[in-house]
Amino acid sequence: MKYIVPKVDAMLCKTLFLKQRQELIEFGSIIELTDDKLVEIKERVTDIEPDYELLLKKVPFTTVKGLIHLPIIVATIGNRVDSAEVSYEYDFSSQKWEEKNIKEQHTPWICCYSSTERIYSSEYLMGIEKLHQIAKQLKRTLVIVSHIESQLPYFKSHSLMQEIFNLYLETYKSICINSVAREEIYQYECPLSERNKFNEKRMIYTHKSEAEVKLLIKKCFRKQGNELLENKSQMSLYQDNFYDRIPLSQRIYVPLNLLDDKDYSYYQELGLRTVCVGKNYTFIYDERQKIDSFRQEIAHHVPPNYMSPILTPALIQKEEVKPLKAYNQVSQELKYLGESVYIGIIGTKGVDYRKSYLRNESGTTRIACMWEQKEGNEGIYYTSNQINAALALSNPGESVPLPASEEDETLILQIAGGKDEQYRGIATHAEFIVAKINKAPEAINRIYGGVEEQEGVLMPEVLVAVHKLMELAQLNNKPIVIYIPYSTNISAHDGSSIIEQMLSQLARKQNYTFIMPTGEEGDKNHHSILVSDYDVLNKVSLQVKEQTPYLVGIIYIKCIQNTEFMLYPPKDNEHAIKLERKAITNREKATIYSTGLLDDYNNGSQYILFSIENMTPGTWTIEIEQQVATRGMIDLWLSQQQLNPNVTLSPATPFTTLGSNATTDGIISVSGFDGQNFVILRSAGRGFNWNGITNPICVSRGISILISDDRWNNAEGTAIAASTLLGSIACLYDKWQVEMGEPGANSLIMRNLILSDVYQFEDVTYPDRSQGYGVYQLERLPQLLATPID
Repeated sequence: MKYIVPKVDAMLCKTLFLKQRQELIEFGSIIELTDDKLVEIKERVTDIEPDYELLLKKVPFTTVKGLIHLPIIVATIGNRVDSAEVSYEYDFSSQKWEEKNIKEQHTPWICCYSSTERIYSSEYLMGIEKLHQIAKQLKRTLVIVSHIESQLPYFKSHSLMQEIFNLYLETYKSICINSVAREEIYQYECPLSERNKFNEKRMIYTHKSEAEVKLLIKKCFRKQGNELLENKSQMSLYQDNFYDRIPLSQRIYVPLNLLDDKDYSYYQELGLRTVCVGKNYTFIYDERQKIDSFRQEIAHHVPPNYMSPILTPALIQKEEVKPLKAYNQVSQELKYLGESVYIGIIGTKGVDYRKSYLRNESGTTRIACMWEQKEGNEGIYYTSNQINAALALSNPGESVPLPASEEDETLILQIAGGKDEQYRGIATHAEFIVAKINKAPEAINRIYGGVEEQEGVLMPEVLVAVHKLMELAQLNNKPIVIYIPYSTNISAHDGSSIIEQMLSQLARKQNYTFIMPTGEEGDKNHHSILVSDYDVLNKVSLQVKEQTPYLVGIIYIKCIQNTEFMLYPPKDNEHAIKLERKAITNREKATIYSTGLLDDYNNGSQYILFSIENMTPGTWTIEIEQQVATRGMIDLWLSQQQLNPNVTLSPATPFTTLGSNATTDGIISVSGFDGQNFVILRSAGRGFNWNGITNPICVSRGISILISDDRWNNAEGTAIAASTLLGSIACLYDKWQVEMGEPGANSLIMRNLILSDVYQFEDVTYPDRSQGYGVYQLERLPQLLATPID
């Protein structure tokens, strides 16, 4: 059975009953419990309420006439109203939206009903949340006219459901007019307790007719409507329809402008929580509602536009092979093996420290430290002593956490530096340090990613993890090579974002090097060049294989003005959705969000961020119309494969498909190469950057690399290619410390050392969009390590 709990207990329930069905609402949670679990949870939560039934009755509302001059949106909740004025219909039981009749200069009317004329309180709250999201997006005050009744006398006038509903009304400054029988009004207006007292300003109970209900709406709006709208416009830090969908209670990262003139203490004195990455880079990290409340104080210190793309990792493809007795990544003995060097890795699952190839011959761990993020820059450290103590236990995971499922992080470390009796990686004397970070919050993932991705993360948390690894290395006075597998397609692909600039500056510090794979988007058809110096593409198709819950895309425009981007759904060539305009548009079952044209203050271009909910199968089309013929650049990217398995572009290009982080200046970006057939891997992301800068810097063998994980497998992918560079550069740091000493090297120095020995084909002009400056050959590492550094 389903139950409702308040916001204060939502996280507790999620922790206790992670395997149970759970639907989050902004001010509470809906969970499904068995009877035995109910007994357990009642002892730990402040309040819990069964999911009781509501009866939907006739609503005293048949027309929006007389309200068209008010900036409101009307939602009726009760019986289904058969009127040509209804803009949308929402069926509570099926949670389906249907566009009915959209007119300009018309008060939007949403008719909410159930075909059975009965709904549960959980369905009611989920619908209320959706109504407030739509009202917020349309910048209108929500007015609800309802006629519902509980079938249980105890919940008729006072319940947790109504308390949560009141929180919505107060937070969003909306109004609800409830139709009740004259003789029952006193039950609603005489609360059983202070907690259940209804909000007199927002909640009105009446038995009056439709004409009198409309007079009540006008009266309420005259009292507070204009003030409420003004407060709404002032409240939001960012005025776009992606940011507006973020729940007010959701904690978000907002970066400060680089070289901001305020110390982080300024924001802490305001009462805002901050996350510092070193001394120079700060994020505000707090609830959106709280951040918005300080809009005037912080608006000039943060970027003008907000974006929180979901990053996903480069994945490893595996194919089982016949068992081997032993395997060496490098056939010759290496002069330097990564002594006194750290190999760092970031992921969401952690590393299986029990593996023999991550341990010394004595059985002790080679992992110097593991950091597990809790929230922001707060987390738990597990030292080598704690890991060794755990290894002595029959169940090590009780002391130091182990991954819950198979993970790629362990395999990357195996290739880069693992060693046991059966397997020898590259930097076999290096030590490892690990950062385990959180997955992206559900709300952010839904808005900026769409499809739930188990390993999707936020870039600020990647940066926090990078800084934690750097701190650990600095504390022990050792250089570190860090593997960062995460990237997104929803970016400018030129390394210009504030967070990418932060990463670029960190990569220039001595004794730190960052390795990043270009990802697997090369053959996914998620990038189209619409306008270039050589060609103009007036139309691009979005091929949708099956119903798609959510798609995110971005269009980047450089040096071009007065361009229209018209989106047409399947079988509709007449009603264009103009993406260059900020809007929320409904077409049949789909909802299209567009930020309109926004200025990118980091690279001087413009961009349009858009998303499509409930995207129907078929061919969608984007047509481009330039009013002034000018040369420049327009590119379109769709979100990456893990987030978007069903939608492709036609025509598409494999170039500029490297992930966002791989375009960061100063890091070592690596793509995958098939050394047997002398071609780049089909799926490998390719360059150049959108601004023409050369990335990837090189390619490395990314196929037929053997790994041993309980069984032998051939591994493939750009992650594999990057892991060979990870181990190689750890060996080069060992060489640098012995032969050069101080000052230490950094990402740029190591990049040049690698490029000094890459192979270049005679018939290829370098730098090349697929190969960068050439092919890194792991078999030449012994010679590279034996060659004196100039």
